[in-house]
Amino acid sequence: YTPHEPMSKAPAFDEAIMARIDFWHTRCPYLGSRKLVTRLQEDGVQVCRKTVRRLMQKMGIYAVYPKPNLSKRNFKEAIVPYLLR
Repeated sequence: YTPHEPMSKAPAFDEAIMARIDFWHTRCPYLGSRKLVTRLQEDGVQVCRKTVRRLMQKMGIYAVYPKPNLSKRNFKEAIVPYLLR
């Protein structure tokens, strides 16, 4: 394996894509990588889902959605008995 030199246009292109991803993420934080790809393609940026996913991980952003075990109760609080019976 011999590594090749990175393209000189790649960092500037990644910065432009990350700016658009940040714009869409602040407006619609519930969008994942698949929906962001469609929004970017509507803006005229041809990019694949793996690139968007890699840049999202690099930026430290992720889609906001209900996580598992959301409706479990908090065991730190005491159970108060019903005293009016």
